[in-house]
Amino acid sequence: MEDEEYIDNIDDFFDQFPDNFSVLEEEVDVNLQLEYFELSRKLRDEEQIRDLDELSKILTNEEIEFSELKEVLAEIAAIDSVEAYRFLESFVKESEGDIRQWALMAYQESKVLMQSSLLDENQFFISTGLGGKGKCLRYFAVVIAKEGFELGELQQKVTKNEFDFVFNENDCKIESLDFHSRYAAILALMPLKAPIKEIFSKAIDECNTYGEFLEEKFLITNVMKLSPDQVEAFLNAENKQEFIDKLNA
Repeated sequence: MEDEEYIDNIDDFFDQFPDNFSVLEEEVDVNLQLEYFELSRKLRDEEQIRDLDELSKILTNEEIEFSELKEVLAEIAAIDSVEAYRFLESFVKESEGDIRQWALMAYQESKVLMQSSLLDENQFFISTGLGGKGKCLRYFAVVIAKEGFELGELQQKVTKNEFDFVFNENDCKIESLDFHSRYAAILALMPLKAPIKEIFSKAIDECNTYGEFLEEKFLITNVMKLSPDQVEAFLNAENKQEFIDKLNA
């Protein structure tokens, strides 16, 4: 049920990743991220970067169009200065609603640009739909009860204890563990180079020493948290691989 090729690709990619990186910590919609990077690249290619004073004055116009607001923030992110970085830092703290996620992207890009300049070394920016913390990425996973089993009080206790133990052993942190009759939904922070598949498989194996109640395969993604309705749709889907492909697209 888990997309093994998807997990293997994640593990292979991050195994080769350098240590000079920063992680977008908050959750930001993946489609918005793609839109941001496309505009940022376009502005840089066309060298349409105005100075900070001009751009900050434009932002004071209360009638500014939303599309122009996004462009201005992307331009500020391309200015290699501490002043631009601090400006975006303040803007994020004060922003809310639809523009907040866009401002977060601009702030993160500015941070990486400033670090690269100060350290005289290229820094890398990792962003996923679920974000992360420090050197860890956030994942949403679903572990599933075998046919004929439900996750009752005993199974829940075993699952919590064994997953806590295995995850702690691998410097991973479970942020939430929500139980339903047919599955458990896990939100966890995992180090960038953690062997994801091995960690989950070991935790499931440990649980199954107490009654063989969990499926060996599981669903995992760093794109988004699934709602209970979406998880039920996955469990009931005739073609689970097609469901996973659409999720990770």
